[in-house]
Amino acid sequence: MPEQSGLPQSHPVIACLQRHVCFEALEPLLLSEIAAQAARRPFEAGEVLLLEGDETPGLWLIEQGRIKVFKLSPDGREQILHFFGPDETFNEASLFRDRVNPANAAALTAGLAWVIPVAAVRAVIARSPDAAFAMLDMLAQRLRNLTQQIEEMAFYPVTVRLARFLVDESEGPMRTYNDITRVNMAARLATTPETISRALRSLQEMGAIAIERQQIAVVHSDMLQTIAGLFRT
Repeated sequence: MPEQSGLPQSHPVIACLQRHVCFEALEPLLLSEIAAQAARRPFEAGEVLLLEGDETPGLWLIEQGRIKVFKLSPDGREQILHFFGPDETFNEASLFRDRVNPANAAALTAGLAWVIPVAAVRAVIARSPDAAFAMLDMLAQRLRNLTQQIEEMAFYPVTVRLARFLVDESEGPMRTYNDITRVNMAARLATTPETISRALRSLQEMGAIAIERQQIAVVHSDMLQTIAGLFRT
């Protein structure tokens, strides 16, 4: 059930909202109103959270853990669109059109999220121009990311795509790759786990990364960025 109204400003969901670009500028009363409607949603590693085409439960705000959003081909092949971590939201597109999930979502790790109903998010957007513009900006960035992903899959070799992925993820909230398997990397970069392993070895031989006990560490960020930018215009 959703949390009750009158939540203290120290409540975990309010703290998460305040760290998110779309809600950080909300006045306390509006912030408390949307927080009071958020439902606590723990999840386990491997759990399917959303199915494409189902009616949306709302906007997901992650407090702990990591989630992948993905599409499935008719033969069951997975294409990961994005990884999300703490203080990030997903499923925004379902708030504005058809109110159905545009993709599937599953947990990479155990964690906790807050699900904010569609009506609550739309009410905030209607009452706060700053929140509305922040949401539009975030959706535009997601569209740019998807456009870039299509471009990379079409034109760039796997080693460059992998370098870009490692650079992009190291700059975001996730910062580590320990919970992202080579299978998931392959599904994100539209290739095979074997090809990912070869590309990782290449980056390690160049001195850009180090791999120990299946964990990846960036040891030469400038070199990794150079490799990632080889074909940038």
